[in-house]
Amino acid sequence: MKPNKPDDVIIGELIELIASGRMTEADLEFLVMGHAIIGRLCADAQGMSETASSVKKFRWSNEFAIAKGAGSTDKMAGVNADLATQDLGIKEIEARKNLAHLKNAKDSIEQAINAVKFLSRNG
Repeated sequence: MKPNKPDDVIIGELIELIASGRMTEADLEFLVMGHAIIGRLCADAQGMSETASSVKKFRWSNEFAIAKGAGSTDKMAGVNADLATQDLGIKEIEARKNLAHLKNAKDSIEQAINAVKFLSRNG
């Protein structure tokens, strides 16, 4: 089944379906499609999280090297680097939080799929 709606609309409908607790075997295809969409979003979020972490580490090391080149002690250079990368740290935390939310949603969809399959087998 090819989705004919935007991902955010499908995800909204999927959340409503799961929250209702009234999934049937007829909803299985929709659940699987939603699982695929969330899986793709998880992969994107994983990449964003890793990129945010790498950018922060790269900038931190540059700031540390600049401070060391200016004659700072290791401790002061580290503090300066921490302060210079504080905004990147916040972005990294937000990216990780987004990834965690998407992984939780993916797990919920997997559980819903398993429940529907179990109930359809056992009548």
